[in-house]
Amino acid sequence: MPPIREAYIAQCEQDGKLPYAKHLHAIPKHTEGLRGLIASLCIYPGKALGGLSIPSARITKDGLETEDGLLRDRSFMLGQIPPVMHNAMFTRFSQRNQAKLALMQPHFDGRKLIYEAPGVGKLEIDPEQLQPQNGDVTTVEVIPNTVVYAVRECGPINAYVKNYLKSIGDDPDKVEVLLPSISYLRHVEDRHSCGERADTLFTDGGQQLLASYSSLTGEASMKAVRPNIGVRGWIAFLEDILKDAQIKGKVHGTRWPIRMLFGDLSVRCAVTMINPETGIMRTDGEPLKTWKNVRPFRVDGTANGKPTFGVNTVFPEEMTTDKAAVISVDDEIIAGSEKTFGPREVL
Repeated sequence: MPPIREAYIAQCEQDGKLPYAKHLHAIPKHTEGLRGLIASLCIYPGKALGGLSIPSARITKDGLETEDGLLRDRSFMLGQIPPVMHNAMFTRFSQRNQAKLALMQPHFDGRKLIYEAPGVGKLEIDPEQLQPQNGDVTTVEVIPNTVVYAVRECGPINAYVKNYLKSIGDDPDKVEVLLPSISYLRHVEDRHSCGERADTLFTDGGQQLLASYSSLTGEASMKAVRPNIGVRGWIAFLEDILKDAQIKGKVHGTRWPIRMLFGDLSVRCAVTMINPETGIMRTDGEPLKTWKNVRPFRVDGTANGKPTFGVNTVFPEEMTTDKAAVISVDDEIIAGSEKTFGPREVL
């Protein structure tokens, strides 16, 4: 099967996206051994809220968590209450609905997760409060056509979010904080799982999002892009075509290559148009306008020509079984082979 870059080049040359095609031509034919560094690591304990920068992350079957295992990525989310609760499901409530959710910023003092938002002070959360819960189980559509079991938090987190919404003039009664139920199970979408038995919490379709700083051309900040893993030192757009990479992380306390597998391009939404410092959505259409005009679409046609940036990744199952694998800022990340495309991915 031909390399994936051939599909992207053909698509971009057909659509007049010549600079991107030129970039892909400039990437060495053999990608193995191209080196970069992990420049940033970030988890989002609350889906749609601010990100928590961390110096290192432990790899688990559900995605990234803090090295001490206390906080996990997308441990809770906000659900929009359906008009009729009986046998009805929640839908996601995110920065698409209220851009100022971006101003709810987390900190971690080693014991408590602390959220701060303008006008409502601080909320301190014991990490145990974010574990899967027993209780009256409801359903929530995390993303369109993906429904999971959840439990309403009905406690201090819920009260804090409602108080913040009220303070900015939004309706606090339309939203509830949702935690995974004990019976929660969600598999990573096939296009991102890379053949692995990979799970996730309240993320969108993938497990971890990786993006390279060199692939940003000024249309957005990396904080607005919201990756879990930010890479410096790679040639621009290298991540778009990789099948895998190795991170010189720690396993059982020893430096050891940790293999990462690359799924499909990440389809981006209006959340990337929100300034994370002000909670205000841009009116010029950026960065989505640029990404749609200069970058490839998913070659399997599933995203209907939507803009892309970054790649969804997973770790092989053997790296997640004993919670011994840890990646850190400044770890070296070494590119592996280029992925190919076959009958499923038709231009």
